[in-house]
Amino acid sequence: MNIFQILTPLTYWVLVGLWLFILGFLLRRLWSTRFQKSLLNMLMIILAIDALRTVFESIYFGIRFSSKSGFLPAGIYDVLVRPEIIVVPKMLNVVAAIVMIAILLYRWFPAEKRDRELQERTIKERTRELKEREEWLRLSTETANVAVWEYDLIKNRMARSQNHEALYGLEPHEIWTKDDFMKAVHPEDREFASGTIDRSIATGGPDDFHFDYRTLWPDHSEHWLSLSGRITARNKEGVATRMRGCLMDITERKQAEEELKKSGERFRSFMEHTDEGLFLYEMPGGIPTDLPVEEQIRLLYAGAFVECNNAQARMYGFIQSNELIGKTLMDIHGSMDIPENIEMFTAWIENNYRISGAVSREVDCDGKTVWFSNNINGVVENNRLIRVWGTQIDITQQKLAEEALRESEQKARFMAKLLMDSDQPVAVGFADGRLGQLNPAFCALTGYTEEELRTIDWGTALTPPEWLPMEQEALVQLERTDEPVRYEKEYIRKDGTRVPVELFVHLARDANGDPDYYYAFITDITELKRARVDVLKEKNRLQFALEVSRMGAWDLRVADLSSHRTRMHDHIFGYEVPVPDWTYEIFLEHVLPEDREAVDHNFKNAITRGDDWNFECRIQRADGEIRWIWAVGRPGNSADGKEQLIVGVVQDITERKKTELELKESYNLLEARVEERTAELKLRRDEAEALNRGMINLLKDLKETNQGLESTKRALRTTNKELEAFSYSVSHDLRAPLRHIDGFIELLLKREKDRLDATSSRYLNTIAQSSNRMGRLIDDLLAFSRTNRSEMHMSTVDMNAVIRAVVHDLSTVTEDRRIEWKIETLPSVNGDKSLLRQVWENLIGNAVKYTGNCEEACIEIGTTNEGDKRVFFIRDNGAGFDPQYTGKLFGVFQRLHRDDEFEGTGIGLATARRIVLRHRGKIWAEGKVDRGAAFYFTLHGAE
Repeated sequence: MNIFQILTPLTYWVLVGLWLFILGFLLRRLWSTRFQKSLLNMLMIILAIDALRTVFESIYFGIRFSSKSGFLPAGIYDVLVRPEIIVVPKMLNVVAAIVMIAILLYRWFPAEKRDRELQERTIKERTRELKEREEWLRLSTETANVAVWEYDLIKNRMARSQNHEALYGLEPHEIWTKDDFMKAVHPEDREFASGTIDRSIATGGPDDFHFDYRTLWPDHSEHWLSLSGRITARNKEGVATRMRGCLMDITERKQAEEELKKSGERFRSFMEHTDEGLFLYEMPGGIPTDLPVEEQIRLLYAGAFVECNNAQARMYGFIQSNELIGKTLMDIHGSMDIPENIEMFTAWIENNYRISGAVSREVDCDGKTVWFSNNINGVVENNRLIRVWGTQIDITQQKLAEEALRESEQKARFMAKLLMDSDQPVAVGFADGRLGQLNPAFCALTGYTEEELRTIDWGTALTPPEWLPMEQEALVQLERTDEPVRYEKEYIRKDGTRVPVELFVHLARDANGDPDYYYAFITDITELKRARVDVLKEKNRLQFALEVSRMGAWDLRVADLSSHRTRMHDHIFGYEVPVPDWTYEIFLEHVLPEDREAVDHNFKNAITRGDDWNFECRIQRADGEIRWIWAVGRPGNSADGKEQLIVGVVQDITERKKTELELKESYNLLEARVEERTAELKLRRDEAEALNRGMINLLKDLKETNQGLESTKRALRTTNKELEAFSYSVSHDLRAPLRHIDGFIELLLKREKDRLDATSSRYLNTIAQSSNRMGRLIDDLLAFSRTNRSEMHMSTVDMNAVIRAVVHDLSTVTEDRRIEWKIETLPSVNGDKSLLRQVWENLIGNAVKYTGNCEEACIEIGTTNEGDKRVFFIRDNGAGFDPQYTGKLFGVFQRLHRDDEFEGTGIGLATARRIVLRHRGKIWAEGKVDRGAAFYFTLHGAE
């Protein structure tokens, strides 16, 4: 036996030992997996039998065919020394058989003991796991506000988790039945809940059921619950006998769903009512983002609109959104060659498919060019641009406005230079007497330098005292109507001389609508004054000439043959009182028939050829007397050039005709005298014609003035309509948010009142008080605006009845106070009753409010006289005011006390002042701090 014969079997035995270790480890793992006993035992028996068979067979064949081995039997020798013959092919089966037999012996004899220990361990593990799951389930249900339950229909008893009654706002009950459940359900949902459960309980009903319902808590608050259940047992007839399920509070979810629904409705309303266009644009198959920019833009034009609002459709010239859906950019633009759009899409792609405020030039369905401001976002998935969404705003008018603004700025610069270089004096003045911008012509007019003018008071230094009341009245009218006023006065120049001027004054207001400054165009009317004197002299001469010559002036409208005349004209035709309407036909009726044709022929020539209408004829006066008249007229146009007129004069020449007949009879004797008389008459006629032309010019000026008044009246009607629309918008758009704020604050206080600390409650109350004050402010503003627009209904107003009604309405405020009322008997007035009541409500309400800190308040109402005018007054002994701030009392939002002292909006006195001014009266106040206040006002027409 050499070294190799010794190492070879040792190597094999080492390998066998390693295999046995691995086999034992695997058997241990197999044992711990708890296979089914019967299957494992059968498998081990089969393996053991096969292993024994292999052992006996190996020993048998080893003894039989082995070589002599000395003192050991040949079979044993081969096993020990030659393992490659026996161990390698058979050893695994032998060892497996031994192990399996040992396991069988171990399992057969002590099986009951091991099974009991195994069962105990299993029960302990299952019990621990069950407790852990029960604890986990309890924590989960309490955390999630979920209750679990099981209901026995036979016993009418329900087992439930601890928090079950808390979901109904109730204290825990010992027993819970179906009646208890139905009582906890909201009365309006009981029929629905009972029917759903009964359908599942009935034979053939569904095992699972789920529904939501409301419950009414003891504090009368509504809560939503979600009930899910399953039938777990039925009797032989199929009727349910047991069910289980869970209950969950879904109040917050329901509220969230309701808010989400309202939010969705608001969003849909926003989409349909906003002027901003909203759209969704998709490309079939998407656009690869790695393509060149030009190719992406080309494919983008082939997409289509899939969603948009009506505003978007209107921006492209359509009416409804469905008219735009399905159209491509190529359909809209008609071409890809619009440079502004290509530039915008290029920047959009390079900016990762996002762009904001980009301007594009579009074409609507009528082919008209429009401009849009775009906010566009692209959606990219898997490196493909699949859709585009965004908003568009029509800025066409803005573009046009920008262009107009550029032109306007150029014009403004031109006009500014023109005003500075103009000979027309222009100046800006403030209400406190300061002068603002002015041009050199104004300096030249007043004789002051620009630096000197900025240091003087235009109201006192430039204007003589006798002109101040008239100027103040004109400025009050300007502030009331916002219509420019034109008036004349005098300026005191630096050297003390006076210069007559005409001012055309405009008013500029600040952002709050209060007067900011005046700007005026001033004209030196020194020459005009002289001319007026000359014209007045000429007019007097003309009037005197007409009266002396007993001539009547007239003008005839060719369009309708109506006429305007002087009183003398109608007197010539025999009327002591002027005829209301005079026409050419009435004139012809007075002309004697034998002269009528010639007169009418001359009239037609004057119209068609523009000849002077100069004729003599006989007329029959209204009293039947036959008289001769002479008339002359000249065709022309009205001041605006739209109407054709004939203006002239008429004279009773009966006496002249008689004189002419007498002269004719003595013509030969008195020819020289006749010529002289004729020349004199011709001279008078020329003077009359000159005077007539002057009258025509005056009549033209009068007509232009009437036309200007008509234009002003139309503008005022338009302004009133705009103010009414604005008032409606303010009333609707400002009130709705305030109602939402009040409602949600009330809900929040009701819901969270037990959890809010004092500071949070104070904050919410402060918000509610501010909202209420805003509401009162809106009401006062609307009342203030309506006082100047509402139509006045004039009637005789009993002021005593009005005051009694106002004091009675304030009784709820004054019932706990000591107020001494001193009310005189007041006269009746002619005015608008509702507006005058509003005046007394504001004045008496102020007196009650500002005497609130007085232990014994005294309010006196009465009248006094100021010259020939009756003055109404109201006095109190309240907080009063500083006299230096009297001018601010009647301004909008002007208040002399803090809100924490006396509440108010600062509009009441402004409203009273506007109403008094509409009654052609005035209002003023007197007072001292802590010594009371008195308010006085006059009304036109007090009896």
